[in-house]
Amino acid sequence: MAENEFRTKKTTISPPKSSSGATKGVFSGAGKIEQLFEAGVPIQYMPKIVFISGILILYIMNSYLIEKKRIKIERIKSDIEDLRTDYTTMKAEYMFKSKQSEVAKRVIKIGLKENTTPPVKIKIE
Repeated sequence: MAENEFRTKKTTISPPKSSSGATKGVFSGAGKIEQLFEAGVPIQYMPKIVFISGILILYIMNSYLIEKKRIKIERIKSDIEDLRTDYTTMKAEYMFKSKQSEVAKRVIKIGLKENTTPPVKIKIE
């Protein structure tokens, strides 16, 4: 009977070919990271992880607070613009109503008349 060549043929593993220095440096550290986490997360890295997590939480909180302040500032700017237009309108109305001709028209309703004679100068010796 003919022997199965596949079973009798012994395979030999050849050593890996050397790759360029750049790719070797990038991928060589991946094996070390896997070895670190074989037994779980090392306790020695926990303070650093907690510190970085705290900084990230503060960063996110700060960006939310800044966004709230920006929205509040925009709202106040629009309120100030509305108040400024109200002030300008009221000032123009006041200036118009305080003219002598307008005051004379308004006091006629209550029975007062505008004086047409010039004032008399009093001389004391």
